[in-house]
Amino acid sequence: MILSILSAILMCNVNAVVLPNFIEKCSLNDPNISTCILNTGNSIKPYVGNGIKTIGVPRLNPFRYPYVNFTHTSFISDLQGSIFDLILDGLHDYEITKINFDPQNGIVTGNLIVPFWKLLAFYTVNGVLAQIRVVGNGIANANFIQTNCEFIISNPYGCDNLDVKN
Repeated sequence: MILSILSAILMCNVNAVVLPNFIEKCSLNDPNISTCILNTGNSIKPYVGNGIKTIGVPRLNPFRYPYVNFTHTSFISDLQGSIFDLILDGLHDYEITKINFDPQNGIVTGNLIVPFWKLLAFYTVNGVLAQIRVVGNGIANANFIQTNCEFIISNPYGCDNLDVKN
């Protein structure tokens, strides 16, 4: 979600990108490119709620996703399930606190905080948890506060074929 913003703006996996006027352009030659990207990522918050179609950023207020499958396997669990009509509300109110961009290797690492967000979805689950059979379905409704996200976004192609217009 929020990381898709960084991917769309920062990663160099397209031949030409036309950035909207409200997005600050950061130069690959700038020794302070990480600071520029951090500032840009935070400055576009007013726009990500409705999405930024020109660079492929989906609507984040709220973010909706129709269907997700999941599995979790560990020494005490073996679970499978599905999530339907996923709604994540509040992701647009993030703060990027740290960015490190390595343009030669196409890697962005960083940290962001989302102060409050909600999850609402329908789910099904089937499996074993601590030797207990788990089967069910229902509505998932959860609130999250002060979520700290550490991330790594990688583009193995680097930035050799980046062409940013405007």
